[in-house]
Amino acid sequence: MSAIKAASLATVVGGLVLVGSWILQQTLLDRANGKLDRIYNAQSTFATYQSNNALFNAILSATAPGVSRRLDVRRSQVYNYELGLRDMEDLLSAKERRGIPPTLISQAFSSADIFVRLWPTLQARTVKIQAAVRNKRARILSEKNRLYWIFFALYLCGSTLVLSGTVLKTFKPN
Repeated sequence: MSAIKAASLATVVGGLVLVGSWILQQTLLDRANGKLDRIYNAQSTFATYQSNNALFNAILSATAPGVSRRLDVRRSQVYNYELGLRDMEDLLSAKERRGIPPTLISQAFSSADIFVRLWPTLQARTVKIQAAVRNKRARILSEKNRLYWIFFALYLCGSTLVLSGTVLKTFKPN
């Protein structure tokens, strides 16, 4: 094979490798970024609901000692936490949800001992869901980093082939 044909082939193959790296970037890396965005949004939503906890406690301290009013506030507090956890829990697969107690949202207004009975379960749900989401985020970041280096290597190879082929054709005329 002549040097010109080899240079032309290197230029074409390099261009194809560059297109492949661009496709990788546009699909897999963007998909990983989308997953990370959903995690950040869910965590922000939970943080908002969690910050409402201070409001519930302030309402409780300002409420007369009547049991029914305090109970209503506690019920709302459980319901509020569950709403905050929903988006994070929705990010998890069935496998990732294993070991997490089921949602308490349907029980939030069910009985008089709601807070005493459900709060420990809600705390366990919160800790387990947050841990599962952190683990998922770490896996996605690791995969994103791996994909980034694959993209970088493909881009470098494609660019090198295109440039080498062009230089060879320039300095080695027919």
